[in-house]
Amino acid sequence: MRNIEHLLQVTVQTNMPVLKKEEVCALAIEEGDDFVNVLFHVINTTLDQYDGTGSILSLKKIFGYLNTVVLNISDLNRKIIERRLKKLIEKLDTLKEENQKKYKNYTKTCAKLEELELEVENSYEIAKRKENRQYDFLNYLIHESKNINYLEKILEKKPSMVNTKAKDGESLIRNILDIYFSKLKDPRENQKDLFYYDNVILLIMRQKALDFSNEEKRKCLEKVYCHLDQVLQKRNKDGYTKERVEKLTHIKNVLLKGEEEKLNIEQLSTKYHIPISFDERLLQELKFYQTDLSKNKYPDRILSKDYIITIDEEKTKVIDDGISCRKLENGNYLLGVHVASVLGYLPYESELVQEALKRTTSIYLSKNYQQKEDDFNRVIPIFPYSFAAEQASLSEGSPHLARSYYFEIDPKNSGEIVNQKFLKTIVYNQKRLTYKEVNQMLVEGTENERLHTTLQYLKEATDLIYQKYKKSALYEVAGSQEVSLEKIKLAQSPAARMISTASILTGNKVAEYFANSKEGYPCLYHIHELDPKINQGLEDMVSQLNSNYNNQNFEQLYHLLTGIYPKGRYGLSGKHMGLNLEHYCQCTSGLRRAADIAVEHALEVCYDKNPKNKELENLEKELAEHAIQMNAKIEPIDWFKRDYKRAYTKTKKY
Repeated sequence: MRNIEHLLQVTVQTNMPVLKKEEVCALAIEEGDDFVNVLFHVINTTLDQYDGTGSILSLKKIFGYLNTVVLNISDLNRKIIERRLKKLIEKLDTLKEENQKKYKNYTKTCAKLEELELEVENSYEIAKRKENRQYDFLNYLIHESKNINYLEKILEKKPSMVNTKAKDGESLIRNILDIYFSKLKDPRENQKDLFYYDNVILLIMRQKALDFSNEEKRKCLEKVYCHLDQVLQKRNKDGYTKERVEKLTHIKNVLLKGEEEKLNIEQLSTKYHIPISFDERLLQELKFYQTDLSKNKYPDRILSKDYIITIDEEKTKVIDDGISCRKLENGNYLLGVHVASVLGYLPYESELVQEALKRTTSIYLSKNYQQKEDDFNRVIPIFPYSFAAEQASLSEGSPHLARSYYFEIDPKNSGEIVNQKFLKTIVYNQKRLTYKEVNQMLVEGTENERLHTTLQYLKEATDLIYQKYKKSALYEVAGSQEVSLEKIKLAQSPAARMISTASILTGNKVAEYFANSKEGYPCLYHIHELDPKINQGLEDMVSQLNSNYNNQNFEQLYHLLTGIYPKGRYGLSGKHMGLNLEHYCQCTSGLRRAADIAVEHALEVCYDKNPKNKELENLEKELAEHAIQMNAKIEPIDWFKRDYKRAYTKTKKY
């Protein structure tokens, strides 16, 4: 609980509400009276240290947390809470009487203490009430907060809450159905909400503690059949009839079975509009763009003579970036980041590229799925395997089309970037390595002299710029697929740090090129917005977790912390506060991420030539459309992965 106490102290010091209502209740359910004890400890400590300066009224937020717990958690010792609040009222009276000399402005300080006393009295009155407001809290959690992670956690800790009812006797599931039907009137407009409520209904119906009587089932099904009839009557007038019927039928089946359907990968892809295969037409188009790099068909590209290596996980099949480093005659380092060029192989206007842009990102699943007999996969890609993993992937020992980003780093000037170039190249991957191998070579060395020198230069060069492009542990976890202390430590290893630093440097410098251009060139930026005061409090907690906590506690608290940590999005302007950068874009993983293709296209238009005004107008319009499309796909993809992990992997084991 020390870290929770630290987070609450951040609230007092900054006057910022770090925790949300549902997070407070999740902590109270998990920790019980211990969490209440921490709240009172923070209040008493703050009062004991108060000297009349600064704002003590930030304690109101702590009392707000206490009120939330008392109103929504039924199995607390309310009598003890009442007694402790009474003692606080007495303590405030004592502070006003005995500290006249201690406080610099006694009158003003007393006014603050009296205002705080009213807050304590309000909490005391709330604690005396016996009514249970669990239904109101669940309603808030489901319909306003819309945080299904906390809903699931709360129902795990307090299963009986699933049977709470409104004052008029309406059950939780009937209330959810009413909201669902209102959203279903315009399914295209409310697609994101429908995904959400689909999952909430499945979660509620899956609860073992749910008292879903035949009478309650009848009332719910009456609602479904009534809406189904209304939709079918409008089948000739409404273009969304088929989609509505499908969703209502799905809900009907869930209610009848009382459990989640065992959906296969095809059904899940249909539910979330996520394609898992490629039309034969696209595969045929790919054959049209097969390349023979042994022939000099690319006069606009430079044949790179750099010693390039790639560093990836052992099982990685799509290798989309390599790295090189050498010393120049002036003593500076020349760092090269070499990225597989999607648009070198495929025209931007091609159907394959446009399909990849629609898919937005390759989806990495928790376990393998089987699409065909003996065909097991763990990735739903944006490009066909034959292109991403064979033709364009930077495999060892053969030529590949790339975009090479070169940065000259001055070691005498704190790693200042004194020169940079973004070139269209043909590259050779001299050596494919794993993170484990590189970490070992950095310690023990290698007999390959050129590889040894390259690794040493890479480490020296990236160490120079590491602090500027350092990922925080919290940001690392918030963007990872799986949360564990081991994963974080691996991401902070020397090899991973080299690749991460070079990648972020590239994204920053490419973004700065567009942002600082006199012509106002447009770019698809990766944006991340958060409150810096709250973020600092979370970072402090993460620092303690990394050094003091075992893996289990680490994972439990990270689920809480990342629940209030915002995700990145795309736009034509905005900062990346998670990386502490004014400008940032994604441009090093074009075989797996559509945003990187859009940035490569922007470089082709703006960096490789002098664009006309009409070309810039078209580019800006295209990038704006891509931003809207990519942002809209973030949550459906998250829901798809969650649904897959929760339902599909329970029945499929490979």
